[in-house]
Amino acid sequence: MKKSVAKRLILTAAFCLILALVCGACAQSKTAVTSKDFISKAASLGLNTQDTTSTYAQYDHVVNSTSAGRVEGTAIAWQADFVTANAADKAEAMFETNKDNFDQLSGNMSMISSGNYNTYEKTGDGQFMYLCRVDKTLLYIKVAEKYKDEAKQLIEALGY
Repeated sequence: MKKSVAKRLILTAAFCLILALVCGACAQSKTAVTSKDFISKAASLGLNTQDTTSTYAQYDHVVNSTSAGRVEGTAIAWQADFVTANAADKAEAMFETNKDNFDQLSGNMSMISSGNYNTYEKTGDGQFMYLCRVDKTLLYIKVAEKYKDEAKQLIEALGY
């Protein structure tokens, strides 16, 4: 009798694992926001925004870039960068380059690749790092860990 119960538990666990893998393989998509949407959502959270396209002038694949963040006194407390590339593969290459840089730091990491997007999140060394590529856009955040909750509010507002 005990062997039968153990066998059922093992089969049930295996079934659940297979089901999770199959469901995870089903490609899900996110809706890319525009630079205008990014500015609007950041402003609704009380963040300052700035066009930073000139920062990427040397890269012909960058269409535009906007930063959003909070200022404390005369210094930037934290900042998020939103970049639109001219093609999804260019945004994906930017994602991979930044992910590789984040990988060099220690900490807890999670990554998702599905459909038209990739996300990478890491908390460690006193920092919170987040990348999300959706189609031709890339959201880049690297802030002190104490600003993690504020950064996550922006991520949630964007649906990224």
